[in-house]
Amino acid sequence: TCLISLLDGIVKRWDIKPWNVLGAGEVMQPPPRSKSPQPGPCFDWQRLAHANLVLTVGEDAQTTSTRFRREDLEKKLEEWGYAFGDDDNAGFERRLCAFRQRYQVALPPPGFKLSIHDICAVESLLKQKSESLALQG
Repeated sequence: TCLISLLDGIVKRWDIKPWNVLGAGEVMQPPPRSKSPQPGPCFDWQRLAHANLVLTVGEDAQTTSTRFRREDLEKKLEEWGYAFGDDDNAGFERRLCAFRQRYQVALPPPGFKLSIHDICAVESLLKQKSESLALQG
């Protein structure tokens, strides 16, 4: 499709790595206040993944952690490249919303703000990025 061809050309011309192709809701500062960060929940990231233009969370995403704290997740998301803005609490919540939407991470059970799926997803992405960099280097 047009988007795939356009993005493929841009990625090749500027040597953009798949982990650097992001949605606006992932990079806007301050993080978007909307419940549905851009480009929105209907955007088909899987088509871009099938064209090897972006990373997605693998179905086999697992973590060695059985328990984690919010600080652990914040640190991993910052390692992935997210910034939370000046209002750390609201910024974190909005960025986490964008992360879950973008990478199709399962929501936590009712009554919980975080889920083991959150940490599994970001660890999967960090692992893919690290493996890709190791192959290049």
